[in-house]
Amino acid sequence: MPSRCVLVAILAIVGSSSMHTCIADSPVAAPQAHAAQDIPPTHVAVAYGPHQQQVVDFWQATSDGATPLVLFIHGGGWEGGGRKSVQTAGLRAFLESGISVASIDYRFVTPAIKAGITPPVQWPLGDAARALQFIRSRAKEWNIDIARIGAAGGSAGGCSSLWLALHDDMADPQSLDPVARQSTRLACAGVFDAQSSLDPADLRQWFKDPKYGPHAFGFVTQKDGKIVGDIDACAAARERILPWIKEYSPIGWASPDDPPICMAYGGVPEPAGQPQLNSVHGAAFGIHLKERLDAVGVECETIWPVDPADPKAAHVAFLIERLKGRAAATFATPGLNKTTASSSRPKATPPPALQPVAISKLPEGVKRIDLFLLMGQSNMQGSGRLPERQTAHPQIAMMHIKTDQWYVAQHPLHFDGDPVSMEGVDRRGVGPGLAFAEAIVARESDIMVGLIPCALGGSGIGMWQKGKGTTLYDRTVQRARLALEQTPPGKARICGALWLQGESDSTEARYGAYGERLLKVVDTLRADLKQPELPFIACTIGSFLEDRTRKRRIPVGAEFDRWREINELLLSLPSKRSHTACVDARDLTTGHVGDYTHYSSEAQDVIGKRFAEQYLRLTSPNPNQQ
Repeated sequence: MPSRCVLVAILAIVGSSSMHTCIADSPVAAPQAHAAQDIPPTHVAVAYGPHQQQVVDFWQATSDGATPLVLFIHGGGWEGGGRKSVQTAGLRAFLESGISVASIDYRFVTPAIKAGITPPVQWPLGDAARALQFIRSRAKEWNIDIARIGAAGGSAGGCSSLWLALHDDMADPQSLDPVARQSTRLACAGVFDAQSSLDPADLRQWFKDPKYGPHAFGFVTQKDGKIVGDIDACAAARERILPWIKEYSPIGWASPDDPPICMAYGGVPEPAGQPQLNSVHGAAFGIHLKERLDAVGVECETIWPVDPADPKAAHVAFLIERLKGRAAATFATPGLNKTTASSSRPKATPPPALQPVAISKLPEGVKRIDLFLLMGQSNMQGSGRLPERQTAHPQIAMMHIKTDQWYVAQHPLHFDGDPVSMEGVDRRGVGPGLAFAEAIVARESDIMVGLIPCALGGSGIGMWQKGKGTTLYDRTVQRARLALEQTPPGKARICGALWLQGESDSTEARYGAYGERLLKVVDTLRADLKQPELPFIACTIGSFLEDRTRKRRIPVGAEFDRWREINELLLSLPSKRSHTACVDARDLTTGHVGDYTHYSSEAQDVIGKRFAEQYLRLTSPNPNQQ
């Protein structure tokens, strides 16, 4: 971020590796025109408070009903940055998914210190809460579903988002101010490089040289001619400021009623037991918050390192998945009166509890267990409407996406909730995996099929590259090896990988690298599993993507406009690697759920059967015969 004229300098992070930033003598930057490629807001600089920095830009998603909303809070150490940074932080992806967006400016810490506000951090955090309440008060006018509001942000904006997500409801039902009566609870939060604690005791325990946090409570000192946070003074005053720490540190608010959280980090933490070096944007912030949320049973994903080509893809995909789940009516924001929450989708009847499978031994009459990896993004994860009734097939098992335990397979295969209560079942839908397995078992009745779900909605192919144990690819290999350990020795094998992915890479900026990266997925997977001829079967993405622009009024060239090139690369895979195939689903031109992106249940059933046809062809004595 360019420097402006200097009055005060204070510790701040502006979405880069910088440890400080210059602060202008004016609390707001001069107005900036939107770049030509930017998406103009529906409403610009709407005031949510009396200060000139208390403004919000709002983008209305195209929808026949009330839309979910992402509240974007910019980073900058609570000392810099601005609301226009949302343009490169997932704005287009949210709008194309039918999610409205609000991006706020807020008051900074240094002016709060000058004004004698104690603690200074109450300005940026209080403004975030007030902005959320204001936006909820405009729900009818702006067509917002108040039960489906999530927060997003990076660095300090991520810390603000976590604070809102975890804090108890700050609504004042008795207030004469109608805005103050609105809830501050969220349905989810997805953040990048976010801090989870401002407690100097935590910071000193987690990091070798903690730098971030003291300025939030007004503890600053001069260093090299600049004003920076003073961790020593903050730590010395800890007992006195403990009420502030408890109020404004997100981690202290963790409780069982908190919403799902996703935290993504650009860097890899040092090995356990070694001093953590990145005290500003380090993954240790996410690791420790996840431990706290896991302990109280709150869904939390911590991801590192992210794809450097698109570092914000992971948490953006998480927010889209949580806010646009298969039955969005089940998103009940904690603390809200559920009768006031609107939704245009019916609530599905939960299926029966999952039936455990003793995968460590073969059922009677079964000679082996054939294991298959389900890889890709939301279409593999499952997007079709769940059936009213399901028929359990005892010879098809699925590995739970979170617990790694085995159950009789049923939709949704990528279910990540409680296997008894089935809470959260509507976050997923019908994918192609079960239809595939049914076709395989129908052909060979004395085997058992084990499905290993590994897909993640919104994931780009960069997240499927081999990493250091934390990428989607790494997790897939880990689950494959674990499945082999869980099954009877010598009686199970990894028989193939099914791949349904490409939408996230069908943009102008990303499609060019897709072919090479896809081949790398195939090659590294075979090498890591020590199966050089492992069948790998891909599937084309929906040709109905062409209708997104025409049907949903999305600007031409905005997103997914390179879907044809992605399909050509997928279809060319068999010519570049042996023992591969590609399902051609381009003829399913109307087989989507209404969003011109995700395959319907009926289309998924067709795709699953085509996956089976290709697998049986590849593994037949003469693979050239259908």
